[in-house]
Amino acid sequence: MKRKVEAIAENKTFFLWSLRTSACFLFLSVFFILFVLVDVCHGSIAERFTYISENYVLVQIAWSLNFVALFAICFVFTMLFFHLNRTYRPILQMAWFISLVALCASTLYHIIEIVLMPNLMQWSMSISTESAHDTLLVWDQILDHLGGIFIPTSLAIGGLIYTGVMFQTKEIPSVLSYWSFLIWSLVLIGSFFVSFLGVFVLFLLSIVILLYVPLIWQIGKIVKNS
Repeated sequence: MKRKVEAIAENKTFFLWSLRTSACFLFLSVFFILFVLVDVCHGSIAERFTYISENYVLVQIAWSLNFVALFAICFVFTMLFFHLNRTYRPILQMAWFISLVALCASTLYHIIEIVLMPNLMQWSMSISTESAHDTLLVWDQILDHLGGIFIPTSLAIGGLIYTGVMFQTKEIPSVLSYWSFLIWSLVLIGSFFVSFLGVFVLFLLSIVILLYVPLIWQIGKIVKNS
């Protein structure tokens, strides 16, 4: 079974189309980040609740697609594991497990955003007590730390480790390795300053994704032709 999985993952055609499919999901997620999630995360609790109530289905689609995008990044890591320099596989395993932790945290984050937060906002608005408002703020702060610091930091560390192995993989041009280093450095720096950036971190995330899409597209093409 293990050999079959490795054979599929190491198939260059499968690798190419896997990365291209991931790139398409990532590119699509940018539109929902800029035109939906920015409004979901911006403004007072009352303003955010009003927006979510008026655009409930669209918001759920945006959060779901955002999770798919994060899953796509971890999937890219998985595929790269089989195509980067085999000498460094133990290091890549560590990086992959770090990305897996980020994916698990992302799953929890999006379940709370999709299922819990709309109901919690509605409950807080209907009761309108100080304790209800404080409870909502605590949950909001937890999600800010989870989605703005822990998840991107974990992905950035995993991405930088993968980037280091890319430098040691002769099939990958050094320009793409430096490109990857730039992307994951921006993610790491952004996670450090998320409290200062506020909602603008979503614009940074969009820029990073738009840089990441052509990177994995090119890597898929180069590995396929190597």
